Amino acid sequence: MKTVNAIRLSGVLVLMASVVNATPDDTPRTKIKIVEVGWSDPNIRLFVEGNVYNPDGCSNPNSYIIDASLPSRDAMLSLALTAYSLNQDVNFIVDGCSFGSPRIITMRIRKD
Repeated sequence: MKTVNAIRLSGVLVLMASVVNATPDDTPRTKIKIVEVGWSDPNIRLFVEGNVYNPDGCSNPNSYIIDASLPSRDAMLSLALTAYSLNQDVNFIVDGCSFGSPRIITMRIRKD
């Protein structure tokens, strides 16, 4: 039992270390290809052209996540839909992982 608890504790510590060491980072410019919102999942998943920038080594780097807990979630959804509809470049500031994907904390639409 002590071994199992030690393994669980070490797993929690590794997870905590990856969150604590996360630093906000700018992504390269890209275009949004898919905006996904599930019927039972309030998080927003964005799929983009090219590779997902994954500075924190998230386990599912095929898309970005806008976490439902963010106060600006609805504003970011509006920006994402606008960028998608107008085929404008976007870039994000990501910080850590959410549901295995890089977590967006800021979004920018690029016109130039």
